[in-house]
Amino acid sequence: MILVSLYELGHGIYPAAFLTIGACARYAVALGLDRDIFLWDHTESGWAAMEEKHRAWWAVVILERHMNIDSPRRHLCIPDPCEKHFLPISDEDWNSGVRPALSQTGCPSPYTVSAPANNKLGKFARLAQASHLLARVMRHIGDTQADPHFLDTEKSLLDHALRSLLSLTVAEEQRALLLLHSFPLAFPSANKESAQYCYREVTELTSKVTLPIARRLKGLLPSDAHAPSPLLLDWMYRSVIAYNNIRETNTAVLVDGYVETVREAMEGLGRQWGVGGILISLPSGSSAF
Repeated sequence: MILVSLYELGHGIYPAAFLTIGACARYAVALGLDRDIFLWDHTESGWAAMEEKHRAWWAVVILERHMNIDSPRRHLCIPDPCEKHFLPISDEDWNSGVRPALSQTGCPSPYTVSAPANNKLGKFARLAQASHLLARVMRHIGDTQADPHFLDTEKSLLDHALRSLLSLTVAEEQRALLLLHSFPLAFPSANKESAQYCYREVTELTSKVTLPIARRLKGLLPSDAHAPSPLLLDWMYRSVIAYNNIRETNTAVLVDGYVETVREAMEGLGRQWGVGGILISLPSGSSAF
């Protein structure tokens, strides 16, 4: 069902994708994966089965957050990740059937969510860490009752944590940063001048990071076996929306040819994932292009 939900998401099949990932979440809880994510099997015969459970759980967590990013106040089926959740092991080790290295306790175990950013983790583990931060951003935005000073402090901490991971993995952190700094613009009590500055600065950072990735994706073929995740399409589309918002208030070109390059990249990726073509072909006035 996880693969079905990813297919539906990648081809813009809604609301089926939303309902399928919700069913996945319920199945995961029914199977006890929400408890297993705190556990690790050190034995030679049991670690692979436990790792498979962890990877399935994280896949559901990531997809559910992705599908609800536009509604951060919506109640989710799966609780937010916490620091004690085990991360997926290195992708190379998993594909090769290699157990994690010995931990400080003398037992082989993977890292947890709270692992420092400078630890060597696989791409899936980095994505899981980023989704943990994205979940915190969504919770931060959805909290309308907390003290404003507390929210400002929390926002600064989230901003620092997201930026610390940017050199290691990109899409989820950039999307979370844009989300973190765009919502305060709509709050009457927010410091508009400061919020506008942060939003512009994050948009500039996003465009500079996105551009080389977009250039590499321009020539993507449908037969490419290593096509990127469809989650990239949403990230690139949001980056263009943010870029256009800034360009409306400042005529200076942030990155020359940015919108055109991202559009071509989305067209290339759209040959693999149909949602790319859907986003590009949205009616004028509701599209970023």
